[in-house]
Amino acid sequence: MTAMTAKQMADEQRAADKAHHEARVAWLTSDAPKWACGTPVNNDDRRSLLLQSRHYLETGEGFNHAPTVSRRLA
Repeated sequence: MTAMTAKQMADEQRAADKAHHEARVAWLTSDAPKWACGTPVNNDDRRSLLLQSRHYLETGEGFNHAPTVSRRLA
């Protein structure tokens, strides 16, 4: 088994993050999204999560992550 380079791991993580945020936008823009427990997502949470996911999809940067040189140059 070949070890992955740091760049390969970072690329895989970015791809997973992108897929997560795309799925979250789709879920939150559906009619009456619900949490896994069945509770409806309230409008404040919905707006906040959509803002975070759309920001990530536009910039590649999350609110809780420090931007890295490779992300800014990619």
